[in-house]
Amino acid sequence: MRFIQKIIAKYNKKVKNRNDRCDHLIEQIDIALKEINVLFLDFQSFVDPRKEKEWCICNTTLIKNINRKNIKNYKKAKNYKVLLEKQDELYRNANTLKEQISIHNNAVTESKIQNAYSLIGDVEGRKLDKQQMACIVKDFHNHLVIAGAGTGKTTTVVGKIKFLLKSGKCKPEDILVLSFTNASASEMSKRINQETGYNIDASTFHKLGLNIITRIIPSSK
Repeated sequence: MRFIQKIIAKYNKKVKNRNDRCDHLIEQIDIALKEINVLFLDFQSFVDPRKEKEWCICNTTLIKNINRKNIKNYKKAKNYKVLLEKQDELYRNANTLKEQISIHNNAVTESKIQNAYSLIGDVEGRKLDKQQMACIVKDFHNHLVIAGAGTGKTTTVVGKIKFLLKSGKCKPEDILVLSFTNASASEMSKRINQETGYNIDASTFHKLGLNIITRIIPSSK
């Protein structure tokens, strides 16, 4: 009798462990899905595109643990069907996260463009198009703009500075403007002053480097 009880106890323990592991995986998936949902809670804020890669790296082990081969181990678990549903939801989100971020940011951009038009008005006597305004309102760590000559890149830069000042995101002394030649730097300074009323000095990369060196290294007598 005791032998049978031991077998039953061992079996019940095995069942419990399997159910617990299954439930733990479900909890982990819920946490990962919640991390995605949190990204899109604020409809007025951009989501950094780097978040997609960060999320994937953070959840690499989880995605591996719920692959088709490993998940078969939980086929007899109480919440196996729930696990399958969660697995499908996680994979679907993982495969579309980059697209979700892009769609969200495009919607935020459209909203911010309308607000920015009323805030900065015309720039250098003309109304900027939506592509230029998108460059201005996007609040990313860096932003690469590729366009041909005469397409309005400098006007867009001037508009960006005007937007940063008008919106209170930056003070004049917080803004650094760099160009490749003395002539273009001088032109930038003049155009920024004419549009914003602030004397924001534009510099070449070489001049900036020289200024930093002369401030850090005292001149020898």
